Amino acid sequence: MYPFKTSKQGGWINNPLPAPSILTTTIKHTKSSEFNGKYEDLSCSTMSFCSRFQTCSAPICPLDPFMDARYETQLDPKCRMAKATRHKYWQSMPEDMKRMLPYEGYLRSEFNRMTAARERWDRLSELAKENLRNLGKKALEKSRRVKR
Repeated sequence: MYPFKTSKQGGWINNPLPAPSILTTTIKHTKSSEFNGKYEDLSCSTMSFCSRFQTCSAPICPLDPFMDARYETQLDPKCRMAKATRHKYWQSMPEDMKRMLPYEGYLRSEFNRMTAARERWDRLSELAKENLRNLGKKALEKSRRVKR
C-alpha cells in the first residue's frame, strides 16, 4: 500500500517529508521516564546554550542529555558545530547541567576516541612522550618552511 516501511511492518519509516525537529524526535520511554515527562524541557534548556539552537534540525545534538535515546536516519542533518565550540558551550553551562551531559558536548564516538587517546598517552613513559613531542615540533617546523 505504501512505498515505504511503516513501524507496524517492523522497520524504520522512510518518510519523504523533511527531517523532524530535534524537539519532535522520538525518545525511548525507558530513558524519558527518569524525568517524569519534563525531558523535552530539560533537553531544550541544555541545547539552548548552542548558538544554532533556533535554526538547527539535527535530531542528534551533543548538548542533549537524551542524545543516546534519540535516533536518526541517513537523510537527517548532522550537527555541523565544531567540536571545540560545542565543548565551550558545555563549559559555559551550570554544574548541574554539565553533569547531565556525559560526553562533555561531544558526540559519543568523538568522546570515546579522545578518552582512548588520553589513556594511551598516559600509559607512555616520559621518554616516549618527549620523543613524540620532538617529532611533532620537527614536523611543524618543516611544514612552516615549506609554506614560505
